[in-house]
Amino acid sequence: MLGRYRPRSANGPQSDIVALQAIWPTVAGAAVAANAMPLRRTRAGVVTIACSSASWAHELAAHSDRLVNGLRGATDVEVIDLRFIVADHAVIAPPGSAPPAPRETPRAPDPDAHRRAVELVGEVTDDRLRDLLTRAAARALDRDSPAP
Repeated sequence: MLGRYRPRSANGPQSDIVALQAIWPTVAGAAVAANAMPLRRTRAGVVTIACSSASWAHELAAHSDRLVNGLRGATDVEVIDLRFIVADHAVIAPPGSAPPAPRETPRAPDPDAHRRAVELVGEVTDDRLRDLLTRAAARALDRDSPAP
């Protein structure tokens, strides 16, 4: 029970997570590092890994033992266990890498696609739902139509 209250590393918890993030691509591999990154570490040594999707979180949880052993062997930061969360809103990139390119703003659907979408969802009585469905249908119809 007292093992839980181990003293923090001399460099502090922030440097522990920086060290784990730096070694993560080597331990986990480039494909994993592009979709998951160590986010924080508890005093008890449990490292939270932010994943870009539930699929990645599930897959990495299946390989947790291998990842823990790899982190233990690659750094002096104490790692007892890993916890995987979905953090699709977070930018997952190795430290020092270039920021991701900004997303392109989708163009508005052409008026004909919008008119057809209004006809398709016209019987929906809920105003908010009808608006959402109209916008989604107009984009889908516009995407399916030949380019000008």
